[in-house]
Amino acid sequence: MRLRNLADVFASAEAEGIQLRIGGAETQVRRPRANRPGRRAFVSGKKKLNTIKSTTITDGQGRLLWSGADRPGRMHDQTAMRTEGIAEQFRLRPRDRAEVDEGYRGPADEFPDQVSAPPKKRTTLTRNPFLISLPPRPTASIETASIRTRSAYRDDHQPSALAATRLQVQ
Repeated sequence: MRLRNLADVFASAEAEGIQLRIGGAETQVRRPRANRPGRRAFVSGKKKLNTIKSTTITDGQGRLLWSGADRPGRMHDQTAMRTEGIAEQFRLRPRDRAEVDEGYRGPADEFPDQVSAPPKKRTTLTRNPFLISLPPRPTASIETASIRTRSAYRDDHQPSALAATRLQVQ
């Protein structure tokens, strides 16, 4: 069977009960000529190279069913998906199911019963314990702070006996 357009792909998947896999691919291209309008559009934000991006749809066995138009590398996967009409096909066919890659998290949130995306990565705060905010330190009086500052410049780096007794009194 020949699938000529995107609507045919979704109609076939709905009729046969196939779960689609949607992904984006970036291909490096030569740098466009100087003074060409839209030259910066090909610079990918992810790869920092001149690329073109295409959206592909495969079946569960990895056979290519549809490949979208090539878009400039600067365009986000999610924007390309909406431009090509994939999101509209999910609205028209609520029984279709798809697995998507990380770039399509928006449609996965918009169509949670139809589109499944990989789990989100852990945030930076959970990976780096130094970025987590610490509870505020208790403040000391100005007199005690000046004694600590002076004692920090001593050769032995030990607080003086006077400063230690003042800290214990408070």
